[in-house]
Amino acid sequence: MTDLDPEILFEFLIESRENLDGMERELVVLERDPDAMESIRVIFRAIHTVKGTAGFLGLERLQRLTHVGENLLSLLRDEELRFSPALATVLLRLVDAVRGMLDHIEQHHAESDDAQAALLADLATAATGEAVAPSEAPAPAPAIAAPPVVAPVVAPIAVIAPAPAPAPIAAAPAAPAAPVAPAAAAPAGDAPHRTDSTVRVDVALLDGLVNLAGELILARNRLHQFANTWSDTAHVATWQRLQLITSQLQEQVMKTRMQPIGAGWTKLTRTVRDLAAQLGKKARIEMEGEDTELDRTLIEAIRDPLTHVLRNAVDHGLEAPDERVRRGKPAEGVIRLRAYHDSGHVNIDISDDGGGIRTDRVRAKAVERGLITADQAAQMSDADAARLVFAPGFSTAEVVTNVSGRGVGMDVVRSNIEKIGGQVDLSSEVGVGTTLRITIPLTLAILPALIVECRGQRYAIPQAALRELVRIDAAHPIELVHSAPVFRLRGKLLPLVDLAAAVGDAPLEAPRLLLVVESEGTTLGLIVDRYHDSEEIVVKPLGRQLRECTQYGGATILGDGGVALILDIRQLARRAGLHAERRATSGAAAVAPVAARDDRTTMVMLQQGVNGRFAVPLSSIDRIDEVDASRIERTGPDEVVQLQGDLLPVMRLGTALGVDAADSPILQLIVCHAANRKVGVAVDQILDIVEVLPELRWSNRRTGVTGTVLFEGRVVELLDLPQLIEATAPHLLWSAS
Repeated sequence: MTDLDPEILFEFLIESRENLDGMERELVVLERDPDAMESIRVIFRAIHTVKGTAGFLGLERLQRLTHVGENLLSLLRDEELRFSPALATVLLRLVDAVRGMLDHIEQHHAESDDAQAALLADLATAATGEAVAPSEAPAPAPAIAAPPVVAPVVAPIAVIAPAPAPAPIAAAPAAPAAPVAPAAAAPAGDAPHRTDSTVRVDVALLDGLVNLAGELILARNRLHQFANTWSDTAHVATWQRLQLITSQLQEQVMKTRMQPIGAGWTKLTRTVRDLAAQLGKKARIEMEGEDTELDRTLIEAIRDPLTHVLRNAVDHGLEAPDERVRRGKPAEGVIRLRAYHDSGHVNIDISDDGGGIRTDRVRAKAVERGLITADQAAQMSDADAARLVFAPGFSTAEVVTNVSGRGVGMDVVRSNIEKIGGQVDLSSEVGVGTTLRITIPLTLAILPALIVECRGQRYAIPQAALRELVRIDAAHPIELVHSAPVFRLRGKLLPLVDLAAAVGDAPLEAPRLLLVVESEGTTLGLIVDRYHDSEEIVVKPLGRQLRECTQYGGATILGDGGVALILDIRQLARRAGLHAERRATSGAAAVAPVAARDDRTTMVMLQQGVNGRFAVPLSSIDRIDEVDASRIERTGPDEVVQLQGDLLPVMRLGTALGVDAADSPILQLIVCHAANRKVGVAVDQILDIVEVLPELRWSNRRTGVTGTVLFEGRVVELLDLPQLIEATAPHLLWSAS
């Protein structure tokens, strides 16, 4: 008990006492109607829950007592015994005994020495059908120690400390014939339970409170339109007071529904441990972001999908210990569970450091089971093939067991997450591991947002996704790269999305404002007409008719009574072909922006010399600059340039590769990192930014050249600039500061 998490113990005490309250109610029902089988089933489930959790927590005496009681109740449930008043008495004694054991555990964080031998014997006797000798009724507990009997409960809310009772009431005797000792001499067990400081109410009531708070926020926003014109100081002071109280009320009401997501993870460690032992594997789970808050109903909704994913990770993802050792890995596999907020959503990443998904095997199984044709399998990218694990009926297991093989696990995960408006995505790398990401939208929330306007329609953008606002003018125009609009922001090219076009309208003819937004590691610019004030908005889910409009995360009512659609930045980026594919690196999710179509890689195409065509991965480039050749200076044998207040060493690509270089008054610099130093690589001409399918045709094994591909009928060599710098100009790295 000394190593037990206090929060786990606290939840156990609350849950167990609720189960005991329910048992008492149902036993009363049974005494009136001995044939009420549903009441017997409710009592059985309650004692079974207490027994199971007690065993998990290592409470051996409590587990033994409830196990014997469960045996008796199972005979009643299976109609091998008939309920009688004598059985009601012995079962109520069981309830009282369990309640007393819980009180002792709460006070001392340990079980009592009382083994309850007499009660155990009576329960065993009752299970044989023999009559149980009447025993002396236990003395009633002091009134103050008894937890209140409440209505059937569903969801916990925030801890509410009870107000202290007036002194004359505290000193009054509980009953005329039962004198009460002075408070100073009262034993510790007579103190109120810590769990009595909580109250549970129905989720529907909390939903109603949250909805009313949302309506109050909308009314406050509407009143704000008029308050700006008031000059009477008394009215203004009253308005400010109302605004403060409304904000505090909103915060407190939202807390009643919000709960750390880690509350739903408490049993996952045991799940991984038991399943690994069953499969002869070694595994542990690491958790991050347990304090990330989420609506309680959503925590409950994702509990089963998370369990499915973890079971798949242990069963299919992690290799056997001897195989892991052969591959140079630790014998114990690691599953990482990480939760975090991103652009108004909650992301949950489940990563393992196992063998990854073999897409060739997935394709073969999908064809074998008739999910796709052989031609479709041949044309399918590895990323799409990996996602076949979500197809209904898909499984790579050769044998159906109680763990896997029926082809329902991952399909259930996706369908259950989509029911609450979420999404599931997956990425995998053979030999490294697999990462599955669950994204859950805030369907019931009040959040700050910036109101923008485009083509006369107003939209709300969650401020969590907003990074900055930028003016578009003649000095900072929109440029085109390979027919795609981009904006040069502090030396970096920013991909753009025209909001008007994204929502199905004609593109803006003279855009003036750019919103820099970020989601899932992808930064993009959103072109709009203008922006209005920031507001706290109430998120209203869209109707079924608009569910296909995935670029919207909901709607809200503005202060002037108008309606604004809430933009889903993540979906806007996906629809525009700009999103982050994840690769599992040592079991952790690493986000890297790449192309949204198949396995193509975004490359910067450049020319060096008369016929030299080269390509550099965009992910390895910090920025691209143009400088006058006259700005290049020398320090000893090296060339440097002053750029953005920094002294940047320069390497000529033509010199490094031994090819010709054009004599131009303008130099184009590709700035990249090598050995943690910034270096500018001077090239003749930047041609374009393209997407290349990296099918290597051959390699001439030159330093800094990783291979050769064909692009639009031309031979293109792929460059590794950091490797080229370290191999041909290491002195630039030494001299850099």
